[in-house]
Amino acid sequence: MAGRFTGIPNIPTDGLADWQAQIFSAIKEDVELLIGARGESDLASAAIIRGNIRVSSMETQSMRVVTATSKTWSSISGLPSGESLADGAEFIKLRDDVQNLANDLATTRATINVLLGQLKG
Repeated sequence: MAGRFTGIPNIPTDGLADWQAQIFSAIKEDVELLIGARGESDLASAAIIRGNIRVSSMETQSMRVVTATSKTWSSISGLPSGESLADGAEFIKLRDDVQNLANDLATTRATINVLLGQLKG
């Protein structure tokens, strides 16, 4: 576990009421569990601190706007009245936009998976 912690000395019981000794002992045990110093084999109680997170910030998303501008052909025979069809260049732009979005999503998923792995320990 990344971090700097100071151990807590044993709680002196002389001069403390039973309830005080129990509270201080419980606080000591909880802190030791949180910092991973208690010897818990799976570290299930250990806290996640900033030093545990090592994933870098994600780059700016590459797809920001759809580049297709809806240039259409409406004089194609066989199209229903009032219907039009985008030209080939617009389909290519749309395909590229979808591919950029898919790449951005893959990068985001990979980053989230690394972060989840670091959070799980």
